[in-house]
Amino acid sequence: MALAVEKSPSGLEATVIRREVESGLWLFTQQNHAFLCGQLAQWWNSLLPHELILAAYIHDAGWQERDAAPQLNAYRQPCTFTELKLDDHFVVWRRSIDRVLGANRYAGLMVSLHASSLYERRLRGGVDSPENAAHIQAFIQQQRNFQSNLQNELIPTYGRLVENDALEQNLARLQAWDWLSLLLCMGSPRPPHQIKAGLPHTLSLEVTPEGVVLVSPWPFVVNEVTLQIEGRYLDQQTFEDEPQLQSRYDSTRLQPYTVRILPKE
Repeated sequence: MALAVEKSPSGLEATVIRREVESGLWLFTQQNHAFLCGQLAQWWNSLLPHELILAAYIHDAGWQERDAAPQLNAYRQPCTFTELKLDDHFVVWRRSIDRVLGANRYAGLMVSLHASSLYERRLRGGVDSPENAAHIQAFIQQQRNFQSNLQNELIPTYGRLVENDALEQNLARLQAWDWLSLLLCMGSPRPPHQIKAGLPHTLSLEVTPEGVVLVSPWPFVVNEVTLQIEGRYLDQQTFEDEPQLQSRYDSTRLQPYTVRILPKE
């Protein structure tokens, strides 16, 4: 029998990023993922504005309330962000954008562009009901209006950085880091995985049996990249109920999770 997903204290379903391994699960918060995303940005092969790197580090700032109390999906596994209801997604995105804006307006603009672009891609997939598609269209339009106003406000400060072509290039970078970070957290499939996200060249990723990630063409400023975040490792994949999951989650100490990235020969 499917287990009903309850609500977190905030009234929203709580989620984590889940990586299944043979003996259990690695669980990462959205903040863990964002920290990895920011590290990728810092090692990228271009001289980038600090505000863009800041956006990479804190683009998921709206998830903080949800990260502390993971909940179960219908398969009795910790619920991931991909299993989140649409309306809850909107709440988190709006909160993320507002919080990043509080740190820097250009970074907030980039996170808003990131959110609307992801939803535009989702609409092109045609997987949503007419009702959900209408809600997504309304969210996109709201963000587009916000972006247009903020873009004009930032011209005196940022000049060319807020021109459309520069924003498109920086958005492509942010989305590539976000997707690459998610793959590194969730586990990239053994066959080569392609990341385009608007970049000039498609990145090909492959994971060796030893867990080393091979990337081609090489996008970083150094010959090898070793990244580290923290996560929780649980030695089981399913749970009887949410109290059991919460107990295991709270009693499990954070530990280092290291990713080594090399150029593919």
